[in-house]
Amino acid sequence: MGGCGKTQMVSYFLQEKGSMYEQVIFTDASSSSTIKEDLQAWTRSLGDGHEEDVWEDALKILAGDLHHGGWLMILDNADDPTLDLITFLPKCYKGTVLITSRNRDTGQLANTHHLELGEMERGEALSVLLRAARRQELQSPDEIENAQALIEKLGFLAVALVQAGCYCHQQSLTVSAERPYFTFRQYATLFSSQRTELMTKAEPSLLDNYKVGAYTAFEISYEAVPEYAKHFLQLVSFFHHGNIPLVAFETAVGLHFRDPRGFLPRPDDHTELLSDLERLLCIEERWNEIYAHEIIRKLRSFSLISASSISNVVFLHLHPLVQSWARDRSSSGQKQYQRMARQVVTVCCYDAAFRIHQHLLSHFDGLIIRNGEAHVNDKMAAGSVLKEFARYDDAEVVYNEALEILRVPVAHDNDATLDAMLSLASAYCEHGKWDAAEALQLEVIDRYKIRESPFIAIAKGRLATTYLHQSRFSEAKELLVQDLDYAISFRGKTHQNTLRAAGNLAAAYAGLGLLSEAEELILETLEQRKAVLGDEHPDTMSAVGTLADIYRSQGRINASEKLDHELLQQRRRLLGKQHPHTILTMATLAHTYNLMGEHHRSEELELEVLELRTRILGRGHPDTLRATSDLAQSYCEMGRYNEAERLELEVLEQSRNVLGVDHLNTILAMGNLATTYTSQGRFNDARKLWFEVWNRRYRVQGGRHPDTTTTLLDLIICIILMPWEMGKSLFVKGFIKYPVTLWRICAEYYRSYPASFFVTETG
Repeated sequence: MGGCGKTQMVSYFLQEKGSMYEQVIFTDASSSSTIKEDLQAWTRSLGDGHEEDVWEDALKILAGDLHHGGWLMILDNADDPTLDLITFLPKCYKGTVLITSRNRDTGQLANTHHLELGEMERGEALSVLLRAARRQELQSPDEIENAQALIEKLGFLAVALVQAGCYCHQQSLTVSAERPYFTFRQYATLFSSQRTELMTKAEPSLLDNYKVGAYTAFEISYEAVPEYAKHFLQLVSFFHHGNIPLVAFETAVGLHFRDPRGFLPRPDDHTELLSDLERLLCIEERWNEIYAHEIIRKLRSFSLISASSISNVVFLHLHPLVQSWARDRSSSGQKQYQRMARQVVTVCCYDAAFRIHQHLLSHFDGLIIRNGEAHVNDKMAAGSVLKEFARYDDAEVVYNEALEILRVPVAHDNDATLDAMLSLASAYCEHGKWDAAEALQLEVIDRYKIRESPFIAIAKGRLATTYLHQSRFSEAKELLVQDLDYAISFRGKTHQNTLRAAGNLAAAYAGLGLLSEAEELILETLEQRKAVLGDEHPDTMSAVGTLADIYRSQGRINASEKLDHELLQQRRRLLGKQHPHTILTMATLAHTYNLMGEHHRSEELELEVLELRTRILGRGHPDTLRATSDLAQSYCEMGRYNEAERLELEVLEQSRNVLGVDHLNTILAMGNLATTYTSQGRFNDARKLWFEVWNRRYRVQGGRHPDTTTTLLDLIICIILMPWEMGKSLFVKGFIKYPVTLWRICAEYYRSYPASFFVTETG
């Protein structure tokens, strides 16, 4: 600790315990010579024959019975790790020794316990700032707001707050009478433009005469750590200052610092960068856990970093000012350390490292996103993880930046460029920008066709995924059959891409109502994924989710609930609570609870899903609209019709605008509103909507699709519930308008599907 933090501790002891001691011996413990001088000065001050004493005599006096143990010796600022403090401790079991130090290891000298000062509380920080600035209180709301903003900017760091307050006081002595204070806002502005100069100023503190600026204090600690720890600190300073996962370095070493994908060759000096990383992070070309923790211990000893552990993952943290100082001091090697940090993050974007992807997001911002120094390989790697965690705007930024670079070469139709175009299209698709995704995918397919590339099947598979999102299942099925055939022929039945194609085809079958075919295919691919990828791979979990959807569509609600519940626990643990796949599983489990009649459990999950999707995706995203619709459905089931109607009208309007009138989500929104109208007894309003829903499903999904059947039944039930004279006339019009009567259609569907399809396990 330094400056104000040290003052707080010493003041506490003197105020709370001072009356217990007959003698207080204060020493400057920054070196052995200053300790000796202060001890000698104290013993000679006793007089009465001690005028010629030396420092050793002071220890003998304290160890003796002269003061009967009623003494306090303060060893202040004992930061030097090479200083042997034991030499200066009286050899006795009486008296009290207080040591203040930035060196955490000094705490091992305590025979009871030691106190570690953490970050100051907001009130404490404000008090320190005002005392240093010699201001009794803040006079206006603006001053309070500016002071709080400055405290935040300085990260509640005591030495920086004292420095800021002292500077404001000194500058106030020269300002005009009309404006007597140099304001905290002025200091914050100056800090933003001239941080290094301000932080290195060594003005005496008005609180404890501490003459070391914040940066100088960091420098003193820095000089005390070994060379390898210094290099590691320089490296981590280019990450985001908080939540740096230690496992990222282990992962990078294990993958030999290789790029996940090579879109363009790296520059010639990249080999040197990889060698620097290996020298810093490896022992005998391997990750060494003991060596890594030794580095952390050394840096923690001097409060240059801190560490925490969450779910068995160790995270490193730097104070923002320590981070700024570390970057400022490495101006000569700044680019190399930044490139090294970027390479570590890029390597961790491998699919195999999916467990740590959630911990990378904050580190992309400064290292890759909108960073002109980032290589194409960095941008494409980051884009895949950003897309995975629904940061679609950022994913589109890095993909577009990569494409601008890839299109520069003459042969701009190379596989790398077209692959990047497909990645961008995938981000568009997940973002709900389906027209843009489809246009880009069709452009790539056209270029592949001209070149007769074998990648054309892959491109068609990506286009099929866009069709799946749009519920265009027939078109998706046709393309996915081609994609699967290609994958089996060129990659084999157990290749990851083959298994993904099979899973997508199963989803298309389910969308078309071919539930038996869908179940058979997904069960086959699920077993293969478990064998090849393991139970915890994202692709395996996706297959489990698809199987749960199929069971739910078949009316096997209990089986679906069991799979969804297990999958949700697994995804929360492996991917994090805010991963889109985790949120999707929450939504499907909530839907299952609704089918089981457990509406309150459903509502609890749906509220959480809606909050997460609104915050992450925005209100107009198709997934957010679906979440709103699901919540409205729960309200309807619970008889809260007014709340349900309000949400359903909002969803229907936005769905028509965002998705179009023939999208299945829009049609579903109409059906949900019609259900609410029916429940409210508004049969004529409901009938009009059910008729439109049936018409659109018939046109989009076909007459034999189960959803079309169910909608027809809903329409008939609504008509039956209407007053007889109005309902009878509607039936007559129906018989006249449609060659196949409503009743014959119903009978045909009842013959085609078993009763279990229409009556669920819980029904």
